[in-house]
Amino acid sequence: MKNVLTCFICVIFLNSFAQDPQFSQFYAAKLYMNPAFAGSGVGPRATLIYRNQWPGLGKSYNTFSAAYDQTLLFGSSYKGGKRVNKVLTHGVGAIINVDKAGEGNLESLDFNAIYSANFRLGGSNLLIGGQAGFAQKSIDFYLLTFGNQIDPRTGFNSSLPSGENLPASRTITYTDFAGGIEWYNKYLYAGISAHHLTQPNQSLLLYGQNAQLPMRVTGNIGGLLPVNEKTNIGFGGLYRRQGPFTQIDLGIYGNYQMLLLGTWYRLNDAVILLAGVKLGMFTIGYSYDITTSNMRGYGLGAHEISLNVEIEQTSKLKGRRFRKVPCPRF
Repeated sequence: MKNVLTCFICVIFLNSFAQDPQFSQFYAAKLYMNPAFAGSGVGPRATLIYRNQWPGLGKSYNTFSAAYDQTLLFGSSYKGGKRVNKVLTHGVGAIINVDKAGEGNLESLDFNAIYSANFRLGGSNLLIGGQAGFAQKSIDFYLLTFGNQIDPRTGFNSSLPSGENLPASRTITYTDFAGGIEWYNKYLYAGISAHHLTQPNQSLLLYGQNAQLPMRVTGNIGGLLPVNEKTNIGFGGLYRRQGPFTQIDLGIYGNYQMLLLGTWYRLNDAVILLAGVKLGMFTIGYSYDITTSNMRGYGLGAHEISLNVEIEQTSKLKGRRFRKVPCPRF
């Protein structure tokens, strides 16, 4: 049953609507969520995230993301001690994502370069960013299970012909583009982004079928409210739509000194428990998805771990006002 289930999930990507990988710690995957976040930290920042989804299937779904971004302190000109343009800082970054799914070794890889500009709007800031890059998808058809290979008496038999006219494997490559904006002040933030602006063809079949990758539109909102010098309480929400798929995440968390604990709920899908710790420039987060959908009968869930390294550039920021986005410090 597990082989059939994983095969079905894998095959729907070949010539149909597909979903991008998701991260429960989307606040840690800032550049994955919105390219406008590039350069929004207090200095150079590197982030690693690994997600292991549905390990109960045996051949689970693994996603890895690595990102780097930093602020560029140029573009703000001054005259008579006053800034004469509205560009506060610039940000640059890069992100690479790798996703491997199921029995057929359905793999995707993408690399993107990112640029953003940070504008001061009175007591708040507006980030505007864009990214461009390429993506590659591949699959090994010999590892898939087809209906003709299932014997009603003995079950799956790989020696039986599949009855499908397919190559041993298939790889495609295409360019990809995204853009987004993010507004924030001392306590609140909100933004929207759009990925796959050109909706590239991602069909892995050979006969000219058109399987457009739907645009992924993501909206986020949240805030961080101080209780005292050692404690903060935060809240957040994420809305994501891609083709016919819609995702809504809502959550609350608390910071106490170096510790963070919280819970999130992904509508009609999972309850997410999370914990994190900050040790100097290093921040480590762990979350676990407790499946609440119909898939829970298969003992499915998801493990996710993130590592963030951020170097504060206090000396280089001297004389410039710089406000951090009030997201969880993951």
